Amino acid sequence: MAHVNIKQGQQVRGGSSKLRLGRNVGKAVAKVEERKLRKVGNSVGVTIPVGILNDMGLKEGDTISFETNNDGIVLKRKDPIVTDEFMSLIQKVADENDAALKALVER
Repeated sequence: MAHVNIKQGQQVRGGSSKLRLGRNVGKAVAKVEERKLRKVGNSVGVTIPVGILNDMGLKEGDTISFETNNDGIVLKRKDPIVTDEFMSLIQKVADENDAALKALVER
């Protein structure tokens, strides 16, 4: 994510999104965008702008966590415990040790 030095309240145009500096929470420059809360079934939801998804490395189906503090809500990417890379490694080990694993099952 590119960081831009801007002052509190100053607005900057970036692509189709309007960016401005949010409250200083001891972090680098923050992207701020507004969205309306919408009814989603029995819940209320909010969309996340594509630019923010890209900056965070998120895609549909990923898990996120919400933390609340005195400044508001913090959205964090929750990395999966079992990754595709891990599953590939397990498959490789299973393939290389097929006979030994079958022998263990038969014990």
